Amino acid sequence: MIGRDQLAKMKRTAVLINAARGGVVDETALLEALEGGRLGGAALDVFTNEGAPLDPIVQKLALHPRVVCTPHLGAATAEAGDLVMSEVCNAVKAVLDGQDPGECLVQGT
Repeated sequence: MIGRDQLAKMKRTAVLINAARGGVVDETALLEALEGGRLGGAALDVFTNEGAPLDPIVQKLALHPRVVCTPHLGAATAEAGDLVMSEVCNAVKAVLDGQDPGECLVQGT
């Protein structure tokens, strides 16, 4: 979605933030824009190949002086934890009451 063409339209002082999904930003194009001085910086919380060991592009991005990387922690807040706990409790209560818990990946038999 965000590749060379989109990055080329950004101001040289712009900072790109991706906390959405890996793959939304072409990481190779991002690195090229940063190294070419065509982008002010980047903050990345997600990556295309998360968990892939020694991805050379991600390594270069992580070491770049104008890039801040976090390990997919964007939603790791007290508020998000409270929301998850509430949703889990509601789903467990629904099951105990003999009701459909809602959003299940696999329905029980």
